[in-house]
Amino acid sequence: MKRSVLKRWDLAVSLLFLVGAAIFGASAYQTGTLGALSALGLILCIVSIILGRVKLRCPFCHHFLGFFAAGSYPFCPWCGDQLTGSDTDEM
Repeated sequence: MKRSVLKRWDLAVSLLFLVGAAIFGASAYQTGTLGALSALGLILCIVSIILGRVKLRCPFCHHFLGFFAAGSYPFCPWCGDQLTGSDTDEM
């Protein structure tokens, strides 16, 4: 698996969480209670955490690499296998 794929998943999970948190916060602030829109934002946050725990893993030993850092490791911190070759072949 290329590091660029891990970076993309890390970015997607982070953006999904931020959108969910923004929806939850804005809706709860405007209404003062937890309504349907707040519940949707909370569900998006939970889904992003679960998705991150599933997708942001080493392809060799399957250890969780962490949020916001999964795409920055050239090697797995647990098994030591190289996560990428070079990032020059992205485009």
